[in-house]
Amino acid sequence: MRFLAIVLTGLLATGQAMAETSREDKIAYIIKTEDFRGQIVAYKEEMAKRFAQELNAKSPNGLTDKQKQLIKEEAALAGNEYIDDYIDEIAGVYLEVFTDEEINAFYEFYRTPEGISLGSKLPEAFRKIFWIDARYLELISDDAMDRIGERLKRDGAN
Repeated sequence: MRFLAIVLTGLLATGQAMAETSREDKIAYIIKTEDFRGQIVAYKEEMAKRFAQELNAKSPNGLTDKQKQLIKEEAALAGNEYIDDYIDEIAGVYLEVFTDEEINAFYEFYRTPEGISLGSKLPEAFRKIFWIDARYLELISDDAMDRIGERLKRDGAN
């Protein structure tokens, strides 16, 4: 009976704590689960690979192992001073865009085994999506600039 009382007390305290969790704390939990810091790390690792490939192709003899290591180290350090601001801005977007009900749904989902699993996979997915986005944004931008240039030539600046 004592064990049951302890379990029930724990469940009630957990339920009460969940009900008292502030919107900001829920967003912080969601952002932590979505692992935006991990996404930045994954992005920088991919960026280092891409820089090394590009520089290797431009180098007559290729990059040395020491140069490759230097690229990896510097990419890992790049932008570290911005990460907290990045996280704060993401939290601001969540506060602005999502309703309390949506925040609660995210929060509850990310507390399930499926939500935890999904959260652990997001850095890899977003890293891949980022490079797809970058490629297509460049294509769209180039296309827009070509169209604008052609239109200005054809119709004039007026």
